[in-house]
Amino acid sequence: MNKTGKNFKIWGIRSGLIGDTIMALPVLNHLEKLYPNSYKYFSIAKKCSQAAPIYFNHPLIDRIKITDFAEQEGETDTAIVKECDIVINTTPPVYESGHWFNVRGQVEECFLMAGFSKDEFDNLDEEEKKPYLNLWFDTNKKEKTIAIWPFAGYGKWLSRAPSEQWWREIIEDLIKQGWSIAHFGWHEEPKLSNHQNYHFLCDKSFFDQVKDCSGCELSICTDTGSAWIFGAYGLPQITLLTNHFVQDGMKHTQNPTAFAPCNFNDLNVNLFSEGSCSNITHDRVFEAIKSF
Repeated sequence: MNKTGKNFKIWGIRSGLIGDTIMALPVLNHLEKLYPNSYKYFSIAKKCSQAAPIYFNHPLIDRIKITDFAEQEGETDTAIVKECDIVINTTPPVYESGHWFNVRGQVEECFLMAGFSKDEFDNLDEEEKKPYLNLWFDTNKKEKTIAIWPFAGYGKWLSRAPSEQWWREIIEDLIKQGWSIAHFGWHEEPKLSNHQNYHFLCDKSFFDQVKDCSGCELSICTDTGSAWIFGAYGLPQITLLTNHFVQDGMKHTQNPTAFAPCNFNDLNVNLFSEGSCSNITHDRVFEAIKSF
């Protein structure tokens, strides 16, 4: 079988969550090395279909396929899978249950979950290990504006984000310093200020939020899918991190940047604090902003 060219078809990568699909993008780089110029279907769970435009113009994605059902494949998906020469499990189990986040980051974990080895991951060059997205759309530059994505898990995973009070206080301080604040995220998130230079934009569509955020001078996020998007675009970002994760009784006690998004252009500052993102002082955030 000729394993090169567009007649050689590959299905999969990762489909369950927006952040996961981005973390798994380096798998495409490895597949292209193994099967040059192959035709790659990129599966996205229907529940994440609002994110499909961010993958447009990726050089290694030939077709984006939204699954027939919210979280699983249907008849049309199965028909495509049967025609493919290589099938990557899009909803795999974790590679090593219980402790992976204490020894490696999410990109490497996703690579292993796709069925490849650590040696294969290590053989990628450093740029190939970074998720990449093509910033194909025009951006409306917003001077002296900071984008915030203050909460995680559609506003429901509070252990991954600072408290409302933490955000209210830092927004007030940033506005005093002359910044405008653009608040993005889930439409049910609380508004965090009444100031005229605070703008609640969570009611916009997800892709419109991505476009608006891309025009801001930098973003401040937690370890969410949105942070991975802007990292893959290589845009300036600050990520607030803590060791919130527990799996199979194993706590996240080591490797503090395990959940930090990669930034394609290395324009990122990761701020970590033990126990809670609320323990990250505002002064550390202000210093990080100055570094840009």
